[in-house]
Amino acid sequence: MFDLRPANADYFERLLCFAKKIFTFFDAQQIDYVIYGSFALFYYTKNTSLAVNDIDVMVKPEDYPQIISFLKEQNISFKQDGDDFSIQGDDLLIELDGWELGGAHLKTTLESNIVSVYDMNLSFVTLHYLEVIYALAQADPNNTDAEKIHDKITYLEAFLGRSIVKDTDIEE
Repeated sequence: MFDLRPANADYFERLLCFAKKIFTFFDAQQIDYVIYGSFALFYYTKNTSLAVNDIDVMVKPEDYPQIISFLKEQNISFKQDGDDFSIQGDDLLIELDGWELGGAHLKTTLESNIVSVYDMNLSFVTLHYLEVIYALAQADPNNTDAEKIHDKITYLEAFLGRSIVKDTDIEE
C-alpha cells in the first residue's frame, strides 16, 4: 500500500482527511472523477521533496449541481465562477476542472487507474496522460502558472529520464 508523504506531510494529512469526505461522496453518487496535478505527480514519482498544496480533480460540469447540493448540506465552502470550481476547508483546497481540460483529445481519450492510497481507492490519471496534461498546460498561452508548471515538468522529466511530449506530438 502506498503511504509515502510529500514534503509538506502535516498539511497533506489534513488535506487527505478533507478530501476523503468529498471522494466518498463522489463514489457513493457514482460521480466520475480523475485526480491529476501535483497529487498525481507525487504518486507516480514518489518524490518526497514535492509539496502537494491542493488536489486537482477533473469532473463533468453536469455533475456540479449535485456536488453543490452536497457541499451546501455539509456546510462546506466552495466558489464557482463559470467552469472554475473550488472546494475549500480552512486553508485546504480541492480544485475541480471540467472533464474537457486540455481540449477534445483528453475529453475523448482520458485514461485513468483506480489506485489504493491512504485507505482510499482513488481514480488517478495515467502517467502518460499526466504528461499530456503538463505539455498542454505548458503550451497554453493563457497559463498563469508557468513557473509552477515548469517545476512540475522538471520533476516529471527527471522521473521519466527524458523530455515530456511536446504539444505538437499530441493529436487533437
